Amino acid sequence: MITQLVLPPFCLLLLALVGLTLNKRWPRFSRAVLWSSLMSIFLLSTPAVSGLLLKSLYVAAPFDPAVGKSAQAIVVLGGRLRQKTPEYGDTPSSFTLDRIRYGAVLARQTGLPVLVSGGALFGELPEATAMARTLKDEFGVSVRWQENRSLDTEDNLMFSAAMLKSEHINKVILVTHDFHMLRALAHCAASGLICVPAPVSLIERGTSYVWFEILPSARSLWVSSMAIHEILGYVALALK
Repeated sequence: MITQLVLPPFCLLLLALVGLTLNKRWPRFSRAVLWSSLMSIFLLSTPAVSGLLLKSLYVAAPFDPAVGKSAQAIVVLGGRLRQKTPEYGDTPSSFTLDRIRYGAVLARQTGLPVLVSGGALFGELPEATAMARTLKDEFGVSVRWQENRSLDTEDNLMFSAAMLKSEHINKVILVTHDFHMLRALAHCAASGLICVPAPVSLIERGTSYVWFEILPSARSLWVSSMAIHEILGYVALALK
């Protein structure tokens, strides 16, 4: 709930509302607040700004098989579920599906066993259960471990590390999105695991756009919000 309150666009729309309510008493200050919030929404809605925010979080190049040669397992972090869909019931979100798809590719390339990590945030089906089912049924990859207690990234790595270390595994290939990798690697180090990053791209890189694709859009605002979420999360982690 707190996360939703402090992230755009809600926080900026709330700021604009505050500016409007102050119009009679402090008109100049009110206009400044209103214009600041509107310009912030405009800028965060542009691909240029959302792209810069994402780039500030990139810490890993695409996965290098040579670097991951000595890894002992693949760890795939969950990215929420879509609940009660008419097609599949509780099923991995698009974020989670991107990650398990890449995890399946790496599993075939390396032959390493797979651990999926994700709990039941609101009491629904654990993410790990849905991830393992999708990997088996749709990608033909069996999951060796299911970590289904975690509620956040810290839990993901802490509980996964405990399961893996019990089998003397301390070096893994870590699969999550590129914008999430910075924070995930920090938690990975804290857990005592050696993690080789295998980032999944959120947006295209190095693509040339036609003119209308550089205009403000809801997707760019969403990407900016995701990036700010990660930046705030990493700042909180650093302070902790």
